[in-house]
Amino acid sequence: MKIKDLELVNKAIILNDKLIIADMHIGYEEAMNMGGFLVPRHMKKEILKDLKSLFEKCGEQLKKVIILGDFKHEFGKINEQEWKDSEEILGIMKKYADKIIICKGNHDVSTGLYGKIGVKLVDYYVENGDLFIHGNNLKEELKKIDGAFNRVFVGHFHSAVRIKEGVRSENYKCYSMGKFVGKDLVILPSFFPLIEGGDIIEENKEGIDFSKFQVYVINEDGEILEFGKVEDLNYSTD
Repeated sequence: MKIKDLELVNKAIILNDKLIIADMHIGYEEAMNMGGFLVPRHMKKEILKDLKSLFEKCGEQLKKVIILGDFKHEFGKINEQEWKDSEEILGIMKKYADKIIICKGNHDVSTGLYGKIGVKLVDYYVENGDLFIHGNNLKEELKKIDGAFNRVFVGHFHSAVRIKEGVRSENYKCYSMGKFVGKDLVILPSFFPLIEGGDIIEENKEGIDFSKFQVYVINEDGEILEFGKVEDLNYSTD
């Protein structure tokens, strides 16, 4: 789906020569298993499959991959599986793009991995009037950032909406777009397949008025559908 200069595709956004992805949470399964929860370790295959389709879509125009934080899942020391999978995925990205930029998320505590692979880890990145940032503590961060930008791309929220159909209600990953502190705000869904997402109304910790935000829902078939504004949805907060 094209919206002005943005192409929404497969939980990511293509913007000219850039591929933008949020919240990959590499190592999630291992962390859950270590915590006593049985989670099948097949998400890496799905992630690689999704990335391959995106790289094919971008073609030779792709120059940069920008990851909006929480590339990895563990808060503390990187576990062995997380390190191995991260190296493999970032190595594949480097085959398709000249530069990989990771905007530091609240899960990206251990940074040794990125330096070893030659990936740039930054607090935020600004290019052509666009700011790329993870988004935790967003309002305060925007006050501190120098530079000219009119549009902000964030992850962190694991953007989703809860849609009600009869007695059934279900969360759907979505892209959310609207105004925040005078800027155009674009919120991406989590790229990690198992993370469905938190309802943007119920999980809102930044005081954002989502009622006027446009919502683009990703359905079960991976199609992206324009659902209009949040205030117009058949919305459930039960």
